Parts: sequence; structure tokens; C-alpha cells
Amino acid sequence: MKKKKDDKSLYMLLGIVILILGWTLYTFFKPAKTNYSMPNVQNIDVCGDLNDLSNIQHLSHHPSQYGDCIKNVSPDKFKQATGFDKNTFMQQNGIN
Repeated sequence: MKKKKDDKSLYMLLGIVILILGWTLYTFFKPAKTNYSMPNVQNIDVCGDLNDLSNIQHLSHHPSQYGDCIKNVSPDKFKQATGFDKNTFMQQNGIN
């Protein structure tokens, strides 16, 4: 009687191990529903409002990161926000 009970317990344990292993392999190879490592770039406006003087000033503090945004700012707005000439600023910071 004890041998049958031990066999039954062993098979139950083996079944549980197989289920866990199967679930682990399934979830490991299944592609993620959402890619959390990269933001959804289409929904993000990196430059912000290019008519807002405080935003333009913020962009000018990070020329290497927002150089493409600075290119799209009007020279008059840039001068108002920063006090610098836009073309001179771009040349000094290597924005082409």
C-alpha cells in the first residue's frame, strides 16, 4: 500500500514539475505584448512648443540633445528666449 502511495506522489510531483517547466518555456519564448525598453516615439513630441520662450530656453541648455529642435525655432523667438543670435549659437555648438 505504501509503495502505491509513494508512486502516486512521485507522479504528481513529476506532473507539477512538467507543468512548471512547460509554463516557463512558454513564457520565455513568447514575445512581449508591449516593448517597455523603448518609448512609443510616434506619440511623443520631443521638441515641445517652439513658440514658448521657456521651452526654447530649455532646449538651448541642451544643444547636443535638441539640436534638431533648435533648427526649427524662428530666429526672433530664439533671440527673445535666450538673448543670443540663433545662427551664432548653432555654429558655437556644432549644430549644422
